[in-house]
Amino acid sequence: MAEKLDEEQRSEFCDAFAEFDKNKDGRINGKEFSALMRYLCSILQDFEVLQVIREYGDGDSITCDQFLHYMGNKFTDNYTPEDVLEAFRAFDKDGTGMISMTELRYVLCVLG
Repeated sequence: MAEKLDEEQRSEFCDAFAEFDKNKDGRINGKEFSALMRYLCSILQDFEVLQVIREYGDGDSITCDQFLHYMGNKFTDNYTPEDVLEAFRAFDKDGTGMISMTELRYVLCVLG
């Protein structure tokens, strides 16, 4: 699924991965993965971190290629335009067709 990412996305995700690979062994553990995902504005619960590492990694760590595979799946969910509009309307509290920067930041960082 990493092939679903364009070259720029792959490069940016690999650079971010390298920043959190503290011992530079090409792998990150659950704690490092959780910090990396927070850096990317995606807050995961501990059980979600374990689930991702078990599914995409080697049980206790994940390589950059495995991380790219996960991100390729994460960023290519099949949402219809109607799904996106419905989600947007949920945060457009006054019906103006706009949401505030604060609300957008909350949605992107907290809800993913």
